[in-house]
Amino acid sequence: MKLRPTELGPREIALAELPADTRVLADAIAADGGAVLASYREPLGGHVLLLCALPIDLVAPTPFQRDVSDAHVRRLTQAMDKTKRFLDPVIAVREERAAADGDARKLYWIPNGYHRLTALQELGAKSIIALVVP
Repeated sequence: MKLRPTELGPREIALAELPADTRVLADAIAADGGAVLASYREPLGGHVLLLCALPIDLVAPTPFQRDVSDAHVRRLTQAMDKTKRFLDPVIAVREERAAADGDARKLYWIPNGYHRLTALQELGAKSIIALVVP
């Protein structure tokens, strides 16, 4: 069976109000020190996504990502430093897991963007922009 995109037009992609299950996630993001900047339905499947500013210290790459290339990070940091802009949000999924000391630690796993995360960390950024997937 072939995937059929939604028939959502540009104005139907915008959300006036979050669905209840996504509101719970938005509230958790706020409790983590993050901020929901925008919400919308992506045009292929109509799923809700949240564009967020996340505390960079709560963001981590998924374990299966490739190793960071120092040369790539250096190019990114130079470009970000020169333009004073971060234009490519990472994808993130919020997960709670138990820390070794028994306290729950909230993490936002990113399956892409390890180089961007590393570059922002090296530049001393406190936040990262992410599309958070419920």
